[in-house]
Amino acid sequence: MVYYLVCGLILLSGGILLGGAILDWDWVATREKERPKGLGHFVYEQFGRKGYRVLLGFGGGICLVTGIFLLLA
Repeated sequence: MVYYLVCGLILLSGGILLGGAILDWDWVATREKERPKGLGHFVYEQFGRKGYRVLLGFGGGICLVTGIFLLLA
């Protein structure tokens, strides 16, 4: 039971990240609370908002693939 709840949360978070990156949701794609020396800050400084959205989309895709793999395993 808890296993499926965790898989569902992973899928939900991946869907929100991927959807936020694709649809350019401000509440997902802003870096206000990003660590000053974190990966997201670095990507935003080097590649701008579009690069940051690509990073978020990649992370969301990884979460989706992981959640699906865990459900099928």
